[in-house]
Amino acid sequence: RQASEYRPPPACRPSVINNYVGDLSTKEVWWERWKMFMFQEPLTVRTRTGVDVRRPVQMLQAIKRDKYPAVTADEERFSIPLQILCLAIFDAVIVHFMNKLSPNC
Repeated sequence: RQASEYRPPPACRPSVINNYVGDLSTKEVWWERWKMFMFQEPLTVRTRTGVDVRRPVQMLQAIKRDKYPAVTADEERFSIPLQILCLAIFDAVIVHFMNKLSPNC
């Protein structure tokens, strides 16, 4: 079977800082879309071993103690939830700023 030349459009997290083209007009609309993207939507991704289908949350990696010895066991255990929280807060703040500064866009 011959490889396809088809390249799907990029999947973008609902955020102001990337190519997301959906509705970000309210925090409620943004939040529902953000949760769906991060936790429900499967994405086809290329990996070292081929192609895989993963949700964005599954692509986050823990901060390992063996790589960063100063990290405690609790910090390692909570590193993925904290990454999700920080990413959501960051995106929420930027969406809020944009809706306040440019409400009709």
